[in-house]
Parts: sequence; structure tokens; C-alpha cells
Amino acid sequence: CMLLVSLSLCARAQIRDTLIISQGDVTIELDDQGYHHIRYGSNYVMEAGAPELPIVTKQYYIPHSAEDVQLIANVLGEQNLEGIYNIYPSQGAVPTNQVSHHFAELSEEWNDTIYPSTSAEIVSDSRIFGYRIVTVCYYPFVYNAENGRLTTRNVAISLDYTIGAVEDSKASQSAYRKNK
Repeated sequence: CMLLVSLSLCARAQIRDTLIISQGDVTIELDDQGYHHIRYGSNYVMEAGAPELPIVTKQYYIPHSAEDVQLIANVLGEQNLEGIYNIYPSQGAVPTNQVSHHFAELSEEWNDTIYPSTSAEIVSDSRIFGYRIVTVCYYPFVYNAENGRLTTRNVAISLDYTIGAVEDSKASQSAYRKNK
């Protein structure tokens, strides 16, 4: 009689990062149509009709065997920007072979809500050139269209995952079989 013993070992791991917004790095421009354009970095919300707010994307390398990847985001602090703002509505993505002549107004769904409702999210988990890369999108600006308030927020994230199971199998004879 053979007894098969299998041990499975898992390890939890995490990557931590923090995004701090310095108001000195934020530029606000008023266009001739009365819309405010918030400038910080080069990426913006691309959902047509949503407030066009700057976003920050960061990529993190994790092991190929990582499982149960979860993002935990915490707002460390918020700071209201002085003034009342009328944020320019995002026009969405336009294919390079087309010209968009339609102007997307600020969608009604954002008129009485704080946008965006989340501070960070995983937007992709992919394998590129032998690496596993998780892309996190940070939303460091919050806009309330109802009262025109614009807020910056500092965000801390923890990207938690389990490193795949390492199995160790050993076959052993039962005491009864050994003694025969």
C-alpha cells in the first residue's frame, strides 16, 4: 500500500505605490467657450460626455505565476482647488482615419454625481515580451458638476497577488507494507 503525500505552498505578495498630486504641477486653462481644461500629464478620461479629467497610468511587473490579482486603493488625502469649474466634456476616442464633427456635451448622468467614483482600477493584465504587466489607472482628480468643485486626491495602492502553488509530492510506504 502506497501513501501519497502532497504539500502545496502558496505565498502572498504585494506591490505598494503612492500617487501624490502637487497643485503646482496642475495647470487650468479657460477656453473661449467657457470650459476649463485641466492639465496634468498627458492622459485623460476618454469616455465621451464624461468630464475630461487627467488620469495617471502606471505599469507594474508581476510574476507569470501570479494568481488572484487584486487592487486595493485608498485615498490618503484630498484638496479642493479654489474656484468653480466648468470642466470640458471628453470627446472620446476618434479613429485616426476619421474627423469628428460632433461635439459631446457633458452627459446628464454626471450632473449630480461626483466623477469618477473610484480612485484607481486595474485596466489591463497582459503578457508582453515575456513579462506579465498589470496596468493601473489612477484617478487623481474628482469633479462635482452640480457645484463646480474640483478636488485633487492622493492615492495609495496595494497590488496583492498569490504566487502560484509549488507542489512537493512524496510517495511513502505504509508502516504495514514496510514491515512485511
